[in-house]
Amino acid sequence: MSDVVFVAVRSVAEAGADLKWSIDAPPAAMVALLDYENPAIMEEAIRLGPHAVLGLPIRNFGAVASVFVALQNFKRQKKLNSTIKRLKSRIEGDKLLSKAKDVLLCNSEMTEEDAYKALRTHAMNKRVSIQEIAKSIVNAEGILAEVGLRPGINSHAPNAVKSKGVNEE
Repeated sequence: MSDVVFVAVRSVAEAGADLKWSIDAPPAAMVALLDYENPAIMEEAIRLGPHAVLGLPIRNFGAVASVFVALQNFKRQKKLNSTIKRLKSRIEGDKLLSKAKDVLLCNSEMTEEDAYKALRTHAMNKRVSIQEIAKSIVNAEGILAEVGLRPGINSHAPNAVKSKGVNEE
């Protein structure tokens, strides 16, 4: 079972305390304890981003339900954060792959499909990910363009495709 943190919201608000708590990636489920409802207290509760709220004084009914709701919301948040991270990584990989295909298209007579097949084949032969091969190609093209050996995809050549290096964004 995960940890649960109980926070007395009014005490935090009145003390002006700044909890070292990441609302986007919390270390545990948070249950906000409210003993008074006014705009300042409610604003502080929202700022803290609790996974559940429990009114004070604590009564027999509702306390256990609030803890279980907090735990479920915390687990859901962790899963969503993981999905977001994975999708962002995938988008970055797709951008990198597109840049590598552009390099191949600008420096050869390949079609886009042939460029992708070449990247995939090279990755399989080297037993690395296609993103690693793409990163190598984009970085190599950037180095060659910097030393003047190739116009590169950043040049003003008529058929050149504009793009940035891997770590330049």
